[in-house]
Amino acid sequence: MRVMSRRQAIKLGAAGVGGSLVVAACGDSDTAAAPAATTAAPGTTVAATVAPADAEPFDILFDMDYGGTPGSMSQYWRALIERFNAAGMGVEVGDAREVGIGDLFTAITAAHTAGEGADIETYFANSPTFGFLSQGVLHPMDDFVGGREEIDHWKFTGAEFGGKQYHSPFFAEIGMMAVNKKILAAAGVDVPLRWESWEALMAAAQAVKANGDTPILVGAADGFNAEKWEMAAQMEYMNSPFDLTRWVVGQASADEVYVTSWIDRMGQLVTDEIINDDAGIVTEQEAIDRFVAGEGAMMMLYPAVLFNQDPEIFDVVGYWKGPGAISAGITTAGTGMVLTNIGRNPEGAGEFIKFLHQPDQLKLFNETTSELPCDDRFDPSGLAPLPAKTWEILNQDPEPIWIHDFAGPGIIGPIMYTLGSKLFLEGPEGIKEQYIREIEDWRERNPENVETVTAFIEAGGG
Repeated sequence: MRVMSRRQAIKLGAAGVGGSLVVAACGDSDTAAAPAATTAAPGTTVAATVAPADAEPFDILFDMDYGGTPGSMSQYWRALIERFNAAGMGVEVGDAREVGIGDLFTAITAAHTAGEGADIETYFANSPTFGFLSQGVLHPMDDFVGGREEIDHWKFTGAEFGGKQYHSPFFAEIGMMAVNKKILAAAGVDVPLRWESWEALMAAAQAVKANGDTPILVGAADGFNAEKWEMAAQMEYMNSPFDLTRWVVGQASADEVYVTSWIDRMGQLVTDEIINDDAGIVTEQEAIDRFVAGEGAMMMLYPAVLFNQDPEIFDVVGYWKGPGAISAGITTAGTGMVLTNIGRNPEGAGEFIKFLHQPDQLKLFNETTSELPCDDRFDPSGLAPLPAKTWEILNQDPEPIWIHDFAGPGIIGPIMYTLGSKLFLEGPEGIKEQYIREIEDWRERNPENVETVTAFIEAGGG
C-alpha cells in the first residue's frame, strides 16, 4: 500500500527574492527524513499534437504523481490533455512533459534561469508561488482565465499577492483525523462530524483507554505525523494563516498561545498515556498500516488511504474546534499550477486552466485518481461514504488551509518535524524552551530569509 504525499516524498523549495532564499512548501528543502520519490522518470513526454495554424501551442511541465493510486495522476494529465486537444478550442497543448517530483524544482529553476520554458508549471501555493513571483516569471491568473467570475469558484487558493491570484489549485491535499467506529462504539463514543472541543476529544480517548484499547495511534519517527498534530493545535488558536509566519520572523511574541499550544496538546497525549508506547520510534506509514489493520481508535493521516476501506469500520472526523478564526476541521493544501511569462502562449494556457476546472474535468480527476478537486462546481453526489464525508468537512467554514505552507525555510523540517518527533519519543519537558531558542537562532543566522519571509507576509496581506 502506498500512502504518500509531497510532504513525505520530496525535498522541495521555491527560490525567493533575488534567488537568495529557498521557501519550502509544507516540508523544507533541507528536511532530512524524506524518502526517495516514487514518480515517473524525468523527461517522460506526452506526444505533442499539431497546433491549429492560427494559434501557437502552449506547453506544460507537470507532476504530482505522488497523489492518488500509483500512476493515476499521470493517467489524469494524459486524459485531460487528450480531451482538451480534441475539444476544438482553437489552440492545443504542444509539449507536455512529465518530470518526476524529485527533479521538478530543478527543472523549473533551470527554465526560470534561462527565461524560456513551459507556460504551465505544476507547483505549490503560498510561499513557493511568492518565490516565483519575486523572480518575475509569473503572469497573474486573473488576466487569462476570466477574472473573478472564474477564480471565485476555486477552492483552497491560498494567498493572493497585490490583489491578484497567481496559483490555480486542482488537487486537495488533505490531512485530518480518521477513526475506527467499532472501537469507539465499544467504548460508548459516538462519531461526530467534528470534535466540539479538545476536551471532548480527550474524553473520547479516555473512554477508549478505559475499555482496554489504544485511543490514538501515532507514528512520528519521520516527523510527518507530528506535523499534523502541530498544525491542528496551532490552528486551534490562530486568527490568520500568517500568525505563525509573523512569530517566525519576530513580529509576534512567544507568549502568543498558538506559538506553543501544540506542545501542550501533544504533551498531553504523552503524559496521559493515550497514544501507543512506540509512537516516537515508528514511522507514519508503519502506524497507518497498523491502523487500517484495526489497531487504535483514532489517527491523524491523509484520509485518501481510507477511501477504499470499509465505511462500516472506518470514518473521518474533523479536528476539535477552537477559538481561532481559522480553526478549521481539516488541513488542506490546494496544490496546483502557476502560469509563467516564459512560455509560448499564455492565452491558450489560460483556456486550459479554465477547462481543467469544468465540472466534467473535475469528475475526471476524481474518478481517475480518487482524490478530491479544488472547485465548488464539483458534483460530490457519486462519492462513496468516506470521501463524501471528507468533502463535507472540507466545505465547512472556515475554509481549511495548510498552515506550514506559510512558514519560512529551515523551520518545518529541521525544527517542527524534529521537535515533534522528539516530544513523542521523550515527552514534552524542555520542548518549549528549545523551540523558542531554535526559532530565535534561526532569525539570527538567516537575516536574508527573515527579510524575504517578511516580504511574503506583506505581499500576502498578512
